[in-house]
Amino acid sequence: MAERHHRGLPWKTWAARLFMTVVLPSLGFGGTADAGELAELREDVRAESDSSGSWFSGKPGGATYDEQDDFNPLGELFGEFIGPVAVGVVLSPILAPRYFTGDDGVVDAYFPGYPYRNASDGYLMLDEWKSRPRRWAARLRSEYCADFGDLSRTGGHLLLSTTPRWGLDTEMNFFEERLGDRGRDDLWMGDFNVVYRFAQSERSEWRAGIGFNWLDDPIDTDFGFNFTYGFDFFPVKPFVLSTELDWGTLGSAEAFHFRTTVGVLIRRAEAYIGYEYRDVDRFHFDGLIAGVRLWF
Repeated sequence: MAERHHRGLPWKTWAARLFMTVVLPSLGFGGTADAGELAELREDVRAESDSSGSWFSGKPGGATYDEQDDFNPLGELFGEFIGPVAVGVVLSPILAPRYFTGDDGVVDAYFPGYPYRNASDGYLMLDEWKSRPRRWAARLRSEYCADFGDLSRTGGHLLLSTTPRWGLDTEMNFFEERLGDRGRDDLWMGDFNVVYRFAQSERSEWRAGIGFNWLDDPIDTDFGFNFTYGFDFFPVKPFVLSTELDWGTLGSAEAFHFRTTVGVLIRRAEAYIGYEYRDVDRFHFDGLIAGVRLWF
């Protein structure tokens, strides 16, 4: 009996191995080694943050202040020369557009409904009104972006603008990833921002603002801080050039997003193509954009 049991053991072992390597993966119980890019994104966003200390706390893991180091020649040099230069570099994305557009922050801008309407030179109406002026405007876009791999994005975006220069900027994106025989994975991601149009002319408008990023799936919802910066340029009818940049956090991860598009207008409808890049820690997504935007 012992010899018969010993001979039957290899057959049972091979059956168990076959079940674990073939049957379980087909039922969706594969290991984390096969996890896709969206799974890595969730892992980075929901990772435990390091709370060992901060630079201002004086606790272990953070920097502390030494009263004996009151004088620092390099610090004096930084304060007198390098500091103002650094401040100028940091503020140049705001100051340079205001200078080149000649915007002193006093002149109000009104909206014609859509760019180049009634033979206007661009979009915003400052001095000469060639269309009935409105104190608000909206633009709504829908688009598709693919990385020519297993990951794609379908998204929508809404921008509200007003004559007092304040506005709302929000977007919602559906990410879908093909996981081979295991099916697919998906999640929602987007942001919501309050923006201010800090520079404007008939042919361009520049905005910046702050808000929050978000990620949502059946497991949880995560948030983070967001800074947004963007501009639209209207060189000649019927073209529109648009660029946006977002930088902030999402859960425990750092988030960065850049996109640029060129579009062609037919009255209030714009068809555009472009490129975008997204980075959330280990998650990298870049690809070509194609979409339609409506101006109201």
